[in-house]
Amino acid sequence: MNRRWRLAKLAVAALLIFGGIKAHAARSLLTELTGRPPAAAGAKAALTGEKLEACLRAARTLDTSGQALDVEISAIEQTTAESMFLQFVINSQFATLNGADKAAVAEFEQRTRRHEELAQKFKADYPVYQQHKSDYDGKVAAFERDCAGDFDGGDLEAVKTKLQIK
Repeated sequence: MNRRWRLAKLAVAALLIFGGIKAHAARSLLTELTGRPPAAAGAKAALTGEKLEACLRAARTLDTSGQALDVEISAIEQTTAESMFLQFVINSQFATLNGADKAAVAEFEQRTRRHEELAQKFKADYPVYQQHKSDYDGKVAAFERDCAGDFDGGDLEAVKTKLQIK
């Protein structure tokens, strides 16, 4: 039992450490937009200076929103990892509960309550995240549609200076 407990702790620690490393929603739209090559010399740019400025502002806002989504889903993943760990412990202890003393039963009940709290938290938080993600995805699609054209390199430098973008 003690060995199982240590293995479970190790598994949860690994989930928490390595689970937070992967990227989720956030892309750097601002970097993608400013990294695009400008229109060819003498060619008419699809995005005017004003439209380019609006696109850069939108990209900055979407980058912030994407990072907030990453934080939101990371918190949900941590809740899920803790819940999975508790479920493992509860399942492991359930078989030995018959002959357990009052302290062991109280600990089991406490873990069961915490597991239920986490399940309720997930049920409340995940649909909110899904709505935020759906809204974000729609805004990114609109950004990609509206800001897909090329632009004049001089306009880009002027707008970056105006918006203090490096």
